[in-house]
Amino acid sequence: MNAVFSDVVNFNPLVSMPVTDTLLPEPPFEADGWFPAKFWAANRFGDPDRLTIVAGQYNDVNSVERLYTNLTLESVYADAAEADFLPPVVWDSHAQAVSGGVRFTIDVEDFDSDVQRVLVTYKVPAGSYKGQWWSLDLTVNPLTGEWSRIVPGLNAFTVEYFVQAMDAAGNVTVSNNKSFFYGGDISKLYVPIVRR
Repeated sequence: MNAVFSDVVNFNPLVSMPVTDTLLPEPPFEADGWFPAKFWAANRFGDPDRLTIVAGQYNDVNSVERLYTNLTLESVYADAAEADFLPPVVWDSHAQAVSGGVRFTIDVEDFDSDVQRVLVTYKVPAGSYKGQWWSLDLTVNPLTGEWSRIVPGLNAFTVEYFVQAMDAAGNVTVSNNKSFFYGGDISKLYVPIVRR
């Protein structure tokens, strides 16, 4: 997935509520992180399948509405005879600072078929209140089974990203840190205390 977006700050969302005989105030918006966490889905009801997109996300922490103006998505189909319906599981995710960029390392597993593809989708700032999401394929280490890639030019202190993983049956999972997105690993150095 690649996307272009702009953020609207100090946004006041309209929260719908049922109309009754008693006048009540608008209820507060209560969702952690970005809502909806995944703003695209395949609608399998009807013929043919349809891609459903919600072209905006809201974050209550800073009252920010993120509006998408350009999206590039890829639909994946598998053999209908395949009996595997469970997506891969993302166990761990790291973005570590390396010389000149960030190394993404993802630990992912599938119980019924092999993991075929892992993508990291990271946010690229594009100016004041604008940004982009870029997706890159990772490569697997055959000895450890971890998927990784170094992306030059990124800062581990400010990077935001989420992970997509696909198995051989076409099942896809999205791991986005419970809609807060993942950030870079911050290295900590502990030094001894010297007293006089």
